[in-house]
Amino acid sequence: MGLVGSAGLTWGGPPQLIHDAVHGTVDIYKCIVLTLFSLSGYWLLAHGLWRRFGVDRDKVWTRFGHLFYREIHFDQVSRIGTGMERYKVWAGTTKINLDYNRFDYTLVYLRLLEELHHRRIRLPGADITDPDWEQAAQLWRNILAGEAYGHHQRFYATHPEQLARLNALTQPPDHYDT
Repeated sequence: MGLVGSAGLTWGGPPQLIHDAVHGTVDIYKCIVLTLFSLSGYWLLAHGLWRRFGVDRDKVWTRFGHLFYREIHFDQVSRIGTGMERYKVWAGTTKINLDYNRFDYTLVYLRLLEELHHRRIRLPGADITDPDWEQAAQLWRNILAGEAYGHHQRFYATHPEQLARLNALTQPPDHYDT
């Protein structure tokens, strides 16, 4: 959509604007609309070409070409949050949006479950010192495990040992590391 729309507007828009300028019928709104639609198409194209997401056993990362790069190591996650159709993960002031409609972040969910088994992380509506933190943590364990299971039901159906591991991660730990 981005390439086709922008190419069409770039190819057809300027000749139309030049024609209008020559005949004295320039409409400023037409110029603005053509420019905005063309730029939005180029933005979609750039996003498709240069926006990249990734996750491995140690970290989650995102980048846009050479303009920016952010990564968060799971052992440094300080906060989990939500947004519109996304989860958010912080390590100090560094934030990464987990747009679950764009990329399979199942490994992130599993690693966050593991981290919630070892230490307290700030959760929406529950700071690490909050007396109700354990209830909030259990809710988040269930959410993250549900996301992981929902994306890979066939895998868990054929690998009962991994399903048992996932179920074990949803249970509260006996104790937390410092």
